[in-house]
Amino acid sequence: MSFKQISNELAVLNKGSKIFVARFIGVFITLIGAANLFSVARGDMPLFVWASVTTLGLIGLFGSYAVWVDKRKQAVTIRAKMLFPIKAKHIKFGDIEAVVVDERMLDRHDARLFLQLTNGDRFNLAPKGFKKRLERDGEDLARFIDIPLNVTYKQ
Repeated sequence: MSFKQISNELAVLNKGSKIFVARFIGVFITLIGAANLFSVARGDMPLFVWASVTTLGLIGLFGSYAVWVDKRKQAVTIRAKMLFPIKAKHIKFGDIEAVVVDERMLDRHDARLFLQLTNGDRFNLAPKGFKKRLERDGEDLARFIDIPLNVTYKQ
């Protein structure tokens, strides 16, 4: 994940370069699917195989996941989409108790970033990542919305 402050009132937490790589591969696979459309029309390739390859390319091309933080709306919006929205969740600042980085002591790639809500629920922002990177993003997010950051360790 990567935290980027766009303005004094708007910030985004997204997958950064991973999205670029996925989109690049998506364009490549979609072009392969488009080129093979003629093979399907001639009967050289099964329609199922062509549809699967082309769908995989479109998912890579249009897929995205981002966490938008808007101070004007006083809300965090988590949005995942492909060609259509998959998930959109809005959480008001008043419902957020803390930003939490949860990590396991022995694995530097097994850390999670989530929001601790006032009702005791947790809302996952980054299911897995490097703990140093998620700590930095968690600090930036907590500072931006002015709530505490908690780092927990498990063995």
